[in-house]
Amino acid sequence: SKIATDVCVKAPGLITMPAAAAFGWSVSLGPLSDDFVLRKWAVAGEWLPSDWTFVRPLPLGGWQLLFSLGGSWAAIHLVNVLLHAVNSALVAHIAASFLGPRAGVSAGIIFALFPTSTEAVGWGAGVFDLASTAFALGAVVVWLSPSSKAGNVWTLLLLCVGGLLSKETGLAIPALLLLVVAVSPTEPSRPRIVQVLIAGLLSLGYLAIRASLAPVVAGHLQNLPGDRRQWKDLLVRPFSGLTVPMRTDEGVEAAAYIGGLLLLTLLAIAAIRVLRASATEDATNRPAAVLCLGLGWITLSTLPLLLSFFVAPNLEGSRYLYLPAAGFALAASVAFDRWGGS
Repeated sequence: SKIATDVCVKAPGLITMPAAAAFGWSVSLGPLSDDFVLRKWAVAGEWLPSDWTFVRPLPLGGWQLLFSLGGSWAAIHLVNVLLHAVNSALVAHIAASFLGPRAGVSAGIIFALFPTSTEAVGWGAGVFDLASTAFALGAVVVWLSPSSKAGNVWTLLLLCVGGLLSKETGLAIPALLLLVVAVSPTEPSRPRIVQVLIAGLLSLGYLAIRASLAPVVAGHLQNLPGDRRQWKDLLVRPFSGLTVPMRTDEGVEAAAYIGGLLLLTLLAIAAIRVLRASATEDATNRPAAVLCLGLGWITLSTLPLLLSFFVAPNLEGSRYLYLPAAGFALAASVAFDRWGGS
């Protein structure tokens, strides 16, 4: 436990080392797939390309800066590795805020080494997922900080804006903050709740503007499933991808599906425990709260792109699991914390 405390409190940068070591090989990669088009837009300063339905100017602006300074594809991949390392440290910080250093170290390492992160980190275009996740995790860390000063409100709003301008998954930030509020062992102060509500209004306003300016967004919403079975399949799919991330086309789909259902069952059990113990502020409720936070995080972080969510057996499309993997790491840290005897 002392080692975990030293790593998580005195030297949080050590959490980034497994992430950097695991994906350092990607720096030698060149451009892949969409990277060529993205580079063309970035170099030309087209942060909002007219023939692209997405609005993700921040990563494109970052690419433009790197290429204008003489950066190569190695620099692009290095930025991805660094963002992944930072995200691993942020996941560790969130877990440690609830359960202590041991859980923080385990969550950070699980997220750093999780196999579904390969596409997001190794592919240059994965910077959209890496950046939006960094803003989302940063927003949660800021909200969990002891201070509730006015400066925190502006920091939180800037992080929400950064997430929205990096990828559509940024819309999940207020929902994730509400989830943190719901599972918090202590009752949040009124200023903290107001911060979350303001972030929610910001995201709803952004979504309304996007829907009014881009018919494709409104059309996307109209394609929501019409029956309960389709909804169930959509909600289970992210859990299945995280439970059995690497599989073949034959014979394993059922196992992945069952694994996803088991995780949803754990979420329901954890939610019941949190609700029953919410009035007691008992420290023993914290593991259930983190389990509920982690599994609920998986669902909420996939909602903005749920209709286009697909991860192939060979992990193609696994970038969709990057932000949800943070929730998986938080949930898994509970098991390591209990096993460690804290």
